[in-house]
Amino acid sequence: MTRRRAAPRASVLVRLVLAAVLIPVAAPADDVVTLDLVGWVEPKCEISRFGNGGNRLEFTVSGSGSIPFEIDCNVPMQIKLSSEHGALVNARYLQLAGNADRWAARWPYRATVSIDEIGFRESAASADLLGGVVWSTGREIPFQTGADLTVELEDSATPLVAGSYEDVIRITVSPDPSAGGV
Repeated sequence: MTRRRAAPRASVLVRLVLAAVLIPVAAPADDVVTLDLVGWVEPKCEISRFGNGGNRLEFTVSGSGSIPFEIDCNVPMQIKLSSEHGALVNARYLQLAGNADRWAARWPYRATVSIDEIGFRESAASADLLGGVVWSTGREIPFQTGADLTVELEDSATPLVAGSYEDVIRITVSPDPSAGGV
């Protein structure tokens, strides 16, 4: 019979322990602490990798070339494209060019920036790049995204003098303040 008495005592003890655990204990109002949590992520917009081991495009009489790069932004961005000369120029003959408009030492081109992942594609004539053009990605944010710069040579209205032609294109990415990119 001792066994029967032990079972009800254990059951009562388990019930008391469960009741103590399940009944909430009211804390006095003075013991309540409110904690405000605030975080900040620094805005960033950068070109993280450019080209495939080089940053030079070479052309022959006609054609186009493309160079890949990566953009890593955590805000909507602006992208600025600018050109040093506004065309490929033959520096050796540039001062002599124009000889009654029979030949030229400037070779115009069209530059296009594409960021496929966010549906961005903008293009400008090299002459417009002389002052720089600025485009916005709108509300799109290019997190670690691949992009391309494509340069397409245009037909010259006049014959080009022989020699080497060069230009420098600068690509600048930055947060877009008009789209909330601080």
